Amino acid sequence: MLKLHAGVSKKVGLPGFSSASASCTIEAELDSTLLNDTEGFQVVVRWAYQSCEQAVHDQIARADVPVSSAHCCNPYITSHTSWSDFSYALPSLP
Repeated sequence: MLKLHAGVSKKVGLPGFSSASASCTIEAELDSTLLNDTEGFQVVVRWAYQSCEQAVHDQIARADVPVSSAHCCNPYITSHTSWSDFSYALPSLP
C-alpha cells in the first residue's frame, strides 16, 4: 500500500491588514504498483494537487476576494482529509 498526502494553502491579503485564507488536503491510498509506473504516479499526484488548487480557488472566490491578489500559495504535505469531506464531485482520473 502506498499513501499520498497532498495539499494546497492560499492566503489573500485584504485592506486594513486583514486576510482571507483557504486550504485543502487530500490523503489517498494508492495501489503499490504505481511505484513501477512513474508516469502514472505523476498523473495521480498532479490530479490530487490540481483538485486541491481548484477547491482553494473556489473557496476564496466564495469569500468574494480577488484570487489574483494572493501573496501565498504553497503546496505542502499535511494531515488526513478523506474524499468524503469534499462537498463537490472531484473529477475522475484519466
